[in-house]
Amino acid sequence: MSDFNRGYARTVPADRADMSVDAGLRSFMLGVYNKVALGLLLSAALAFLTGTFPPVRDLMFTAGANGKIGYSLLGTVVAFAPLGVMLVGMFAMRNPNPRTANIFYWTIVSLIGAGLGVLTLVYTGASIFSTFLITEAAFGGLSLIGYTTK
Repeated sequence: MSDFNRGYARTVPADRADMSVDAGLRSFMLGVYNKVALGLLLSAALAFLTGTFPPVRDLMFTAGANGKIGYSLLGTVVAFAPLGVMLVGMFAMRNPNPRTANIFYWTIVSLIGAGLGVLTLVYTGASIFSTFLITEAAFGGLSLIGYTTK
């Protein structure tokens, strides 16, 4: 896809890679990465809040006598709300503007984070931290490879 030709004459032979930096693309990608990083941070904070803050935890989750943990009615609604928001968003965003897209993004990120609070009840903090660290390292490495190669 990076070699798409619209019939323009090239000033550089096709076998040499263009190593110039596109400032617009770089700015756009930094914006995307920053927005995703902030979304992950918000999602993690909400998951931690819903799993450890007792008033919110008791509203969202139930614990059975045999130690099983599950969602309450409100927790189930919050867990499945991102799907509903995405389905509504598919129809509502036929002609999106940036403000509406931002609202949908932050709503989905918040709902997913709140719904994932059950993970803090099931797994240890060290396990969750190591999983996110491994995922972050893999994403960063693959992004770097993708950015520096064709």
